[in-house]
Amino acid sequence: MAAEDKSWALAPTQSSSTYRKLLVHQLTTNFREAVSPTDVPFKTALPAGKALVRRLYTGVNASDINFTSGRYYGTREQAAKKLPFDVGFES
Repeated sequence: MAAEDKSWALAPTQSSSTYRKLLVHQLTTNFREAVSPTDVPFKTALPAGKALVRRLYTGVNASDINFTSGRYYGTREQAAKKLPFDVGFES
């Protein structure tokens, strides 16, 4: 059995000043082609009464595929104007 290609997988961010998230850069139903990992600054000051939860793994479902294809923005043209945008709204 051939080894699974995991070149698209996210590696943990080593710095506590950044975190890694997925951004949609192109509209397609192919999730791997639609998104790319991006390191962004981490806001270390949490508001009182809030907690930070680290997710090591999250699933991809039909809503994510619809979202990356632009179906939740009305028209494809409206979605294209929003690029790049965050993904993982159900996670």
